[in-house]
Formats: sequence, C-alpha cells, structure tokens
Amino acid sequence: MEMIKVQNGTATRETLPQFLRGLAPESLANLSWTDPALGVSDLAWWPVEARSPELGEFERYGDETLVVDADRQVVVVTRALVPWSAEEIEHEQAARNAIAIRDMADAVQQHMDRIAAERNYDGIQSAALRAALPNSPFHTEGVAYGEWMDACWSHCYQVMADVQGGLREQPSTEELIAELPELVLPV
Repeated sequence: MEMIKVQNGTATRETLPQFLRGLAPESLANLSWTDPALGVSDLAWWPVEARSPELGEFERYGDETLVVDADRQVVVVTRALVPWSAEEIEHEQAARNAIAIRDMADAVQQHMDRIAAERNYDGIQSAALRAALPNSPFHTEGVAYGEWMDACWSHCYQVMADVQGGLREQPSTEELIAELPELVLPV
C-alpha cells in the first residue's frame, strides 16, 4: 500500500523511515505515540487514494496534486493529463505501422508455409524451388507454388501500402488470409 507523509496538514512524498516499516496503517496514521527522539512524533503516513483521470490514447500523467483528507486520513492524489507532442504521436504511429506490417507479412508467410506443408514440403520456398528443376517430376507443381507465392506477396504488399497510405484499415489476420489468391495445383 502506497503511503504519503503528512505533517501539519501538508502531504509530501517521502519514503517511510526503515524503523517504521512493517507497522499497520492504523499505527502510522498518528505517530504521536513514538519517542520524540525519533523525530517522527508530529508526523503521519496516510494511504493514497488515487483519483487521476483515465489516460487517453496519446496522453501521459504530468504533475500531481496531493490533497489531505483529514476526516478520512487519506491523501487524495490527482495527476494532470498531458497530451503527447505531435512528434511523439507521429513516432508512435510509425512504430505501430511497422508492427502491423510485420504482423501481416508473418501471417502471409505462415499461411503459405502451412499450405505447402499439407503436401509434405518444408515450406513455400521448398515447394517453389521445384520450379527451378525442369527435369523434376515436381517441376510443374513447383511452378504453381512459385506463381501462387508471387501472387500472395503482391497482394500482401498492396494491402500494406494501402494501410500505410491510410486508404484502408488494417485487416485482421483472418481477413488478410481470406483475401489471398487460392493455390491452384496442376492435376
């Protein structure tokens, strides 16, 4: 429990002295019972009652106000809301965009790898690699995987550009995967 020092009706943030630690809040509410030689008999440590407003998306807490409520023996703490600067907001939005882009790319890669693994390939690159082997019995299948991978990435990059450009909202992973072209394998 957070406690704040109270002296003569004024609250200040000061660490509770080591020799008072472990005492119940009721004992700290009025220290007149202590030996005056300890230098705390005119002090008290009261619990905090936080009343700061909820933070908005681009806000942080600033200066705090400490108000002593003597009737209830608590210190009401209220913190001012401080808006972020335009530079801070821009930096945060760039970071969020970078995460969104990475998440979309990861989702597409995992989807393609999962589809390729259904046909016992290690992943999409392994499946598409067969296109480079013209004498392989898997050459035609490799071409199909390679073309599909290219089409999926083309679509993903377009979605990324549209999201970054503010032309559309970032799709959920499920929505993005549903938008991807389907793999068509040779019969």
